[in-house]
Amino acid sequence: MRLFLAACLALAAAFPAFAGECPVKGPRIQWQADYCMWKVESDDIITADPCMRADDKRHYRNDCDAKQHYKREMCRMARRIRAIEQSEAQCMKDPSFVGPTVRNNGVGG
Repeated sequence: MRLFLAACLALAAAFPAFAGECPVKGPRIQWQADYCMWKVESDDIITADPCMRADDKRHYRNDCDAKQHYKREMCRMARRIRAIEQSEAQCMKDPSFVGPTVRNNGVGG
């Protein structure tokens, strides 16, 4: 029984996205698009393409980890330009802080 519990805990640690629902809603690709458009300061997905290609080479543990990275970076950028007054932690917990691609469920939605 202990071995079984240890195996279950090991699997849950290795795959945290399966251990519970991701707090960052929306598809990973849409978060990546919003992050890259913020980063290049453009609302043009074509302009953001080099950023997206470069980011595709990064290794994330899972989609949830990637979405949390994108949202955290967007929160930081928004705070840097004073677009929000929330702390980074508050921004990360705020379900309304999303980019236009996530909000509209796609580019140009």
